[in-house]
This record gives sequence, C-alpha cells and structure tokens, in this order.
Amino acid sequence: MGVTFREADEHDIPALARMRSASTREGGKPLLVDHAEYERRLAAWFAGHRLTHRAFVAVADETGEAVGMAWLAVQDRVPTPGVDGTRTSADIQSVYVEPEHRGRAVARRLVEHLLGVAAADGVEHVTVHSRARAVPVYERAGFAHSPELLWWQPR
Repeated sequence: MGVTFREADEHDIPALARMRSASTREGGKPLLVDHAEYERRLAAWFAGHRLTHRAFVAVADETGEAVGMAWLAVQDRVPTPGVDGTRTSADIQSVYVEPEHRGRAVARRLVEHLLGVAAADGVEHVTVHSRARAVPVYERAGFAHSPELLWWQPR
C-alpha cells in the first residue's frame, strides 16, 4: 500500500476527528461528547492554532483517504544571546494510523516526515510523549531517552 504525506487543511477535519476519536477509544478513555460536537470543536481549535500546531495526514494512494495523522506542535523558545535568530522546539502529538494500515511502516514514515519538516524549519529539538507500544517507532526514527527531559503531572 502506497501512502503520501501532506499537511492537513480544514477539509481534513472530518478525518482528523475520526482518527482522534478512534485513538482516544483505543487508549481506553471515554468519548465525552458526540462525534458531531467533537468535530465542530476540533475545527474551531484547528483554525485558532494553525500557527503553532501543524497537522499532517498519511493518504492512501489507492483511495485518496487519510489513513494516518500526526501533529507537530511548535513553540518559540526564550532568546539566547549566543544564538542569532529565533529559537523553536517542537513536540510530536497524536500520531495515529488506522488499524488496517498498521504494520506497513506508515507511522514510522509519518514521524520521519514530521522530523524532516521540523529540521527544514530549524527546530532545535523535538520531543514526544508516547504510549509504550509505540516507543520503538520513535526509537527507529532516531529518538533517544534523555536524562535532561523530566516529566511532572499534578496529582
């Protein structure tokens, strides 16, 4: 199965909402709003966050349908006197490939596509918070565990 990767636009909202809902269910979390309401909320959020959260889709060559998604959240970093220009970092979020398209390296290639976008944009580093089963995907793409990256959650 061939797939191509492209940046999502507002026409992709139904597919993004469908895949985000499926990912939430697979993660064992309940869906707290009906699908139509979630799609509306996602569309509004998407429109308001286009500059900081870029969505990408994996599109099946045969059908033209989105079968995977991932988001690249980019944020400005504090300026440093030793760096000429803007500093940014990024976080990969909400990577999902539909079950019938898994096992074909779609997720790995999608992550690699986002890393290429980040590198072309001059991002200093990219982080990801992953489910345990997907950690090997990120390791194969070049991610490594870091003693400098710490995690805190409110109790």
